[in-house]
Amino acid sequence: MIVFQNTVYGPGHWGVIYLFHHLGTVDFVASDTLSVTGSIDAIGDTVNVDYQGGTYPFIVSAYDSDNSIVLEFSGNYYVLSNSPLSVGQVISMTTDGPGDYAPPPCFVAGTAILTRHGEVPVEALHIGDQVAAVVSGKLTSVVWMGRRTVDCTQARHPAELWPFRIRAHAFGPGRPHRDLFLSPDHAVHVEGVLIPIRHLENGCTIVREPRDTVTYFHVELERHDVMLTEGLGTESYLDTGNRDDFVGLNRDPATAEEHAAASQQIWADRGCAPLLTSGPSVRTARAKLAARATALGHRATDDPGLVVRVGGTSHSPVRDGWSWHFNLPASSERARLVSTSFVPATLQPGSADRRCLGVPVTRMMADGRIVPLHHPALGRGWHLPEDGLRWTAGAAELPPLRHLSVVLAPIGRTQAHPRLLPAA
Repeated sequence: MIVFQNTVYGPGHWGVIYLFHHLGTVDFVASDTLSVTGSIDAIGDTVNVDYQGGTYPFIVSAYDSDNSIVLEFSGNYYVLSNSPLSVGQVISMTTDGPGDYAPPPCFVAGTAILTRHGEVPVEALHIGDQVAAVVSGKLTSVVWMGRRTVDCTQARHPAELWPFRIRAHAFGPGRPHRDLFLSPDHAVHVEGVLIPIRHLENGCTIVREPRDTVTYFHVELERHDVMLTEGLGTESYLDTGNRDDFVGLNRDPATAEEHAAASQQIWADRGCAPLLTSGPSVRTARAKLAARATALGHRATDDPGLVVRVGGTSHSPVRDGWSWHFNLPASSERARLVSTSFVPATLQPGSADRRCLGVPVTRMMADGRIVPLHHPALGRGWHLPEDGLRWTAGAAELPPLRHLSVVLAPIGRTQAHPRLLPAA
């Protein structure tokens, strides 16, 4: 048993973490203080966290007896550590399971892939079909396909499941020739290297696409290579131990030993090009994307595209300055405050904050009553309160209601307001 008696975690000793399987990556390190009260006997226990005058019930997601604890609250993970933390730090510990499904590199249903017979929707491909492989420079056969439909509304981190939209011509004329949708970790082929699309997010031509459900496909070739998808080079599937995340269409039992191999070693041995998430090549790619976005007519705007979604239907607000007012139909379903989202580290030079942020709410009224920002009825999709405001994560749960008013902090950020070239 681990016992906390108003145990204090100060600046540098707690932050936001992305947890998947037995590994977590520190995305953000806090500069203020919180304290913990309660005891831990097992994964799933609850402890109370005191933070900025509020007390919140956090669920234990992972821990080790000597150093670190990972807690979940309202769909976000937080790591508390006796040792100083740093952004990008990887933490390994025992957990109760895989957490959210994190889609490996996949295409969204409908994506057109160039084959011997022209472009074919990914869901219409079959084992044995030949596709154009960019790195090898020849046609190569499909040897395996996977499929999975994901209910994002049930996820602790829905934004981690949303696909990324690459707008038409984002990388150049016809690249892609129409909007392309990829899972967050799907890598695109840029100047001889592979870069996961999440690391090129710019809030303009490469953005997260909020969805309630999404069907992902992936295509494995004879060897790892680059395919032309909607005219843009993107990687084929490389099995790094996640094949069972799909409904297999041609499962090969001979890969069991490979599943146990380390992902990095597999990439070193079988990857068709270097996989990069930072460094000069990534910075250059981001700079070229920004210049291209300007050429396409994108501009900055403070409009977050705010709607309230109830039962799959989006309801638009009446806006008055920085106040948004919603009148909703009677429903017993929980509502969600949905907006565009962004990651500060991808938009602001020098920022290490890799949280997915939606809108900064400073005041909220539901059915004529003020809702405190620390109210327990605020469910998944909310970050912890900070300095008189509370960020959503792009899709923040609300209790059933008829009338909602929210006031946002006038914090500027880059959002998409595109004027797109016509698709080829």
